[in-house]
Amino acid sequence: MQIQKSTKLVGEGLAAAFPTKMEAPKSDLLTRKEAADYLSVEESTLAVWASTRRYNLPMVKVGRLCRYRKADLDAFIASRTVGGLAA
Repeated sequence: MQIQKSTKLVGEGLAAAFPTKMEAPKSDLLTRKEAADYLSVEESTLAVWASTRRYNLPMVKVGRLCRYRKADLDAFIASRTVGGLAA
């Protein structure tokens, strides 16, 4: 009778069950970069608009960070649309 040795490490099964890096759920909030890409403007443009309050573009402050709701960006685009039929 031959004894088969296991090559599996003791903690290996736990590593698969509990990944070390947890992924955060996708948020409805966009970063300044994501919002700038969505609007086709530079990040710095959004920063200027926020500091000068040039446009009424709502943002969510999280500490020192700014986040934008996609629905607010869509409303901003709709309010800036000239001519044609507004949806």
